[in-house]
Amino acid sequence: MAVPKSGPRVQTHAANRGNLCFETPWVDFGERKIEIVNVYCDESGNGNGSKHLVIAATVIEGRLDEELRQRINNAYATALIEGHLLDTEERLSNFANVGFHRSYDSPDLQAEFRAVIRSTQTAKHFVLATDRTGLAGESEVDQMKYLYLRLLSTVCARYRDARRVNIVLERNDQLHDWLPELTSRLKKTLTELSRTEVDLSVAEHDKAPDSPLAIADYMAGIAAAWLDAGATIDRKTFTFRNLLEVEDSISWFCSLERGRLSSRRDRLADR
Repeated sequence: MAVPKSGPRVQTHAANRGNLCFETPWVDFGERKIEIVNVYCDESGNGNGSKHLVIAATVIEGRLDEELRQRINNAYATALIEGHLLDTEERLSNFANVGFHRSYDSPDLQAEFRAVIRSTQTAKHFVLATDRTGLAGESEVDQMKYLYLRLLSTVCARYRDARRVNIVLERNDQLHDWLPELTSRLKKTLTELSRTEVDLSVAEHDKAPDSPLAIADYMAGIAAAWLDAGATIDRKTFTFRNLLEVEDSISWFCSLERGRLSSRRDRLADR
């Protein structure tokens, strides 16, 4: 059984783009008295036009960032000590340099890191996907830009009452020259929605063993794998079980073509 392409959606603004109507939850987030918010972003599916393109944002309050990094670093150190989780020299070398990276990690190592994500209740995740039909005719780079702008505009709206929002994307040469434009457009969003001035920074970093970029990488990859497998809600399928393991920390998971797939009020686990 797969998630249908139509169904109930959140009450939101509707953004029309040609024949695409994607409803973005920008309203009714309530008061958010948070000083600093750190947002870590990564994508999955790029480089393969036959697969879903997915962007994930992992959001953590600034005061909790160091705790999250320590949790990731502890898992990294444990995996290095327990060498059976790194079953080839290539995986060991890659892991030692960049830490957890879903496309390189063995199934056992992936399971270990999903456990880290499950245990990290202070991090929240926003996921936006497309099967590319809603962005047909666009280059993959432009598809990524559109998804990043939609996703991060939503995150900025969600945390519009924070004093500062720090956004970090994994380094991507295809997006580097576009980051000033992204920053400008997100600042405009915050100016329109926030009652006070919000400091915003957008930067790009390489993956590192203690970086929360690893969590965004995993969230995007888990979501993409589930969608590529047909978005089934059959618990016998490992892609759905993997998604269910981390669903509790997902604030919302949307598709440009299908609408809302999961949210705090409408879990896939409950269907």
